[in-house]
Amino acid sequence: MAPQSDGTVTEASRDAAIRDATKKLRGEVDQLQTALEKARSDFENARKEKEAVDTQLTEANSKLGKAQDDL
Repeated sequence: MAPQSDGTVTEASRDAAIRDATKKLRGEVDQLQTALEKARSDFENARKEKEAVDTQLTEANSKLGKAQDDL
């Protein structure tokens, strides 16, 4: 079997480097996707909490208005 030429070795090295870089980038994309999903979840939880606080504030303002009218 004849030894590989420098072109084939270089191409194989380049292909391996591309595979490694692609694997690394996919890992980073996965991490970013996970972080994005967590941020969206946190945002949704904050939005729901804000709605609950807004509702409580509206109720408290209504009760305060009624109490002031009674005075």
